[in-house]
Amino acid sequence: MAVLAAPGKLLAEGSPVSLKSSLGEGYTIVVQFDQDQPEAEKSVTLATHDDLLATIQQHAPEAIVTNLTLHSVTFALKVKDPNIVKQILVGLE
Repeated sequence: MAVLAAPGKLLAEGSPVSLKSSLGEGYTIVVQFDQDQPEAEKSVTLATHDDLLATIQQHAPEAIVTNLTLHSVTFALKVKDPNIVKQILVGLE
């Protein structure tokens, strides 16, 4: 696999795993909310995404929200260390 820039300049090459390892931005976490909640509780749940981000940023300060829907929030952690991801998942439980 190769990564090219116009006009055909080679930026990187290698297997998908090696490119992800060297060029990727790290792990992503998707938090899904209970879809069976009453509408009034859904808005409260969505308001808590800031609290979730604050919890995540205790371990991954550069983490950001990349997608927010009625039923889920996606966070880009910007870290590659699986031990940090484990700490975040424990904190979110």
